[in-house]
Amino acid sequence: MHRDHDFDLQDALPPNEAELVHDLDLNTLFTAMANRDEFLYRVSKIAVLSGLSDPDDIAYRQQVLVDCLAHPEVVRQIYAIAVSAVSDEHKLFHRGC
Repeated sequence: MHRDHDFDLQDALPPNEAELVHDLDLNTLFTAMANRDEFLYRVSKIAVLSGLSDPDDIAYRQQVLVDCLAHPEVVRQIYAIAVSAVSDEHKLFHRGC
């Protein structure tokens, strides 16, 4: 999502977030983007509502999208690895290890 730092799920949403989501019916978009995946829903919401204004950042993100569209199997594999790691961490944490 960013060239020089990680995407932060704790980023603050704009103060008018509720109005934007309601007025533009963005829950429909977020739900479609997430395909029943709660994590993807959160990422979609934060990414869309945070926006970008720097042309270099926008170009970087567009190039990443081009790469993802050209190699969807790699994107799915990377996502599966991440989901597995988070799931394993969650299991360990809740066992008290």
